[in-house]
Amino acid sequence: MSDHPFPIHQHISQNSGTGPNAQASAVISIEKGIPMPPAKGRGVAGGRPEIYPWNKMKIGDSFLFPALRDHRSAYSAAYQATKNSQGKKFQVRKTSDGYRCWRVA
Repeated sequence: MSDHPFPIHQHISQNSGTGPNAQASAVISIEKGIPMPPAKGRGVAGGRPEIYPWNKMKIGDSFLFPALRDHRSAYSAAYQATKNSQGKKFQVRKTSDGYRCWRVA
C-alpha cells in the first residue's frame, strides 16, 4: 500500500503511430541557442506603452483618470500597480473633477 493520500493511476498508451492518436507518440526535440523574443506586455519590458504613469510618479504626485466607464476601474488599476510595484503605493479618491490617483509611498 502506498503512503500517498490519493490513489495514483499510471496510464501508458501503446500507440502504433496510426489513427486519431498518432500525434500523441510524436517525438518532441529539445533545441538550444534559440533566443526568446521580448515580452509583449505593457511598460518598460513590453511592447505597448503604459496607460498610466505609475513608474514616473514620485510620492505626492497625482493624476486624474480619464473618463471611465466604471469607477472600479480606477481602484483596480491602482491596486494592481501597488501589487506589482516594489514598495510603491497608490491611492484613489473621488474629487470634483473625477477620480484621481496619488502615489503615497
